Amino acid sequence: MNKDSAFSNYPTRSELARAKDNDSPEPSGSYHKQTHVKLMAVFYTFWALLSLSLVALAAFKIVTEDSGYLVMFCVFGLIGALTGYQAKHYLSDLGRRPVMCEGEILRKWHKGNLLIFLFPSFYVFVDDKIFSIPRQDYALLLETDMVRISHYPGSLTVDFVERYDSVDKRYVPTAHGVSL
Repeated sequence: MNKDSAFSNYPTRSELARAKDNDSPEPSGSYHKQTHVKLMAVFYTFWALLSLSLVALAAFKIVTEDSGYLVMFCVFGLIGALTGYQAKHYLSDLGRRPVMCEGEILRKWHKGNLLIFLFPSFYVFVDDKIFSIPRQDYALLLETDMVRISHYPGSLTVDFVERYDSVDKRYVPTAHGVSL
């Protein structure tokens, strides 16, 4: 029953994003997420280039008859491939605007990452894409909810999530999306 809410007359974040001038050279989206994309682009590019240089050194040593560098070649080749793949996606998002994705949550789940219990990640599957969303958004969403997700197209970094409210007949921000 948000019709009597103090915030029912205010536009949502997606309505504000659509109202902005589409011809401006700056990408829209929250400052925090633009900074996150830039930081991750620098981070993954640094590790990919470092791995590439170590792979080149190992390849040179292997060619000059020192096969002890084969392990170094394999380890840093794998690390370079993984970080290079991530760097490619974040670098492609640097000059781009977030895009909207609408659809039903077909599946949602969570799992632990590094050190399993300390860094859990929360995922939703919408429109043939898997998004990692904040814990607050995850807690307020159910499977089969209609959502609108603003995200960067290359890395799928989520800017904000909105849930369709069938009472108000419009998209409303989830807990994380309230803050500008």
